[in-house]
Amino acid sequence: MALPSQYDGGMAHMTFDEYLVTWSTLHSNAQPSLLVRCWLRVAFFVSTPFVRFGPNSVTAMGVIFMSVVVAISPDSPAIAALCLPFVGLLDNIDGIVAVRSSRVSAYGAFLDSIADRIVDILSVAIFVRLGAHVYVGICALMTTVIHEYMRARALSLGAKDVGVISIAEKPTRIIVTAIGLVAVAVLGDHRTNVSDYVLYLWCTIGVIGLLQLWPALKKQLVNN
Repeated sequence: MALPSQYDGGMAHMTFDEYLVTWSTLHSNAQPSLLVRCWLRVAFFVSTPFVRFGPNSVTAMGVIFMSVVVAISPDSPAIAALCLPFVGLLDNIDGIVAVRSSRVSAYGAFLDSIADRIVDILSVAIFVRLGAHVYVGICALMTTVIHEYMRARALSLGAKDVGVISIAEKPTRIIVTAIGLVAVAVLGDHRTNVSDYVLYLWCTIGVIGLLQLWPALKKQLVNN
């Protein structure tokens, strides 16, 4: 595959302002808030060394790194908690890498969605490994799967956008997981109860997210 013109030795020479224009186009011409803009600037800076690898490789790195978090969480929950922000960062910068290297593709978006669901499964698996009841983990995972499937299905049926940014989006799930791991590290003697409570919280947030998302998508589909 020929490299795009702005791609030189694996480094795409795109400025942050140029990236913002593309970001807005890819998000239905939405204009980022000040907070989102600051986060995008940080992610844009961090993404620079990853441009040489390509977006799909970055997506795979996120899954691999999350697998490491699952592996170390029973013995080192605090270290696992410190690693989780990096998983979230990789989830953000694969899209930036795709834009900066002119490799935005339907297949890349497909891989990213699959990777997101794997990370969700692994997040729940952390607390099951720490002693949470399996049925609680299944309930937590169901709220996430339904949330994401509703949105994907609505878009495939003609919805114009994602409907609403709910409380149960992936960044929230990563934050809940990280806080849960910190709680397990602090309250190690009660890790089973803490793990259950974390997944109960996940379920609660998931249900609230569904209640936020449903009417927004229904309105778009009914008026389509």
